[in-house]
Amino acid sequence: MKCLRILLSVVLFGVIVSAVPAVSINASAQSYIKKGMEYERYGEIKKAARMYEKAVKADPRSYYAHQRLGSAYRAFDKPKKALRSYEKAVSLAPEDPNGLFYLGRMQWEMGNVAQAKKTLAKAVEVDPGRVDSMVLLAVIKKNEGDVEEAVRLLQKAIKVDPNSFAAHVNLGNILIERALWDDALKEFREAVRIDPHQPESRRNLGLVYMRLGKLELAIKHLTAAINMDPQYAIAYYNLAEAYELKKLNGQAVWYYRKYIETSDAETDSKWRLMANERITELEAAGFAADVPK
Repeated sequence: MKCLRILLSVVLFGVIVSAVPAVSINASAQSYIKKGMEYERYGEIKKAARMYEKAVKADPRSYYAHQRLGSAYRAFDKPKKALRSYEKAVSLAPEDPNGLFYLGRMQWEMGNVAQAKKTLAKAVEVDPGRVDSMVLLAVIKKNEGDVEEAVRLLQKAIKVDPNSFAAHVNLGNILIERALWDDALKEFREAVRIDPHQPESRRNLGLVYMRLGKLELAIKHLTAAINMDPQYAIAYYNLAEAYELKKLNGQAVWYYRKYIETSDAETDSKWRLMANERITELEAAGFAADVPK
């Protein structure tokens, strides 16, 4: 058997739609903000941005209007405009942990890692319960090779908020890389409990169960991942491996073929070659593709 392919996803954060905070905002700006948030709820981000632009003109000192505008710009891929809006929001409210998180995340996404670390650390200093800032700091630390600090931050985030999906998933990813399968199992079981509808965490839970030899549970969760996302190619490859470990080689052939069908010929060339090799060997041994029941 070939080694299991491990794809480690980083859980990030999207536009946060919340109530207008109880701060001093003039009535006109507040009306525009509420209209913008309504557009966001229906996915009409560009219209929302126009409302937030009007809110900023109506009340240039409203840090919240600048925050909302930054999130709208980020949502439709205007990073420089988003960065400027977040910077303005922080200049108006330097102790607001929301604005600090949004700015730090934007700095990180634009490649300014050093500044992002400072901004996110400030967010945690201002609000020690700021779990999203801790998680993103952990991601940065892990990417820089400081895995121990990343683990410490993620464990702290989980202690603050045991229901932090992002903290459990990112800690689970590190544990998979370290082949600490029992510990990784705990984190991904929690992640799936918190949000059972994410195919990536379902797939990683299945991967961990496979490593622990619990093949029925592995197949259950890998199948769930595919049901959520029928184009999730690597989950087909892992299912093929699980069925091959169960000696159900005809079904393994079927899933290897599904992997080739759904994967990308250019970016997944190595794994497609491996899948073809497994198909060739299994068919040569007399196992034809068998549709899973």
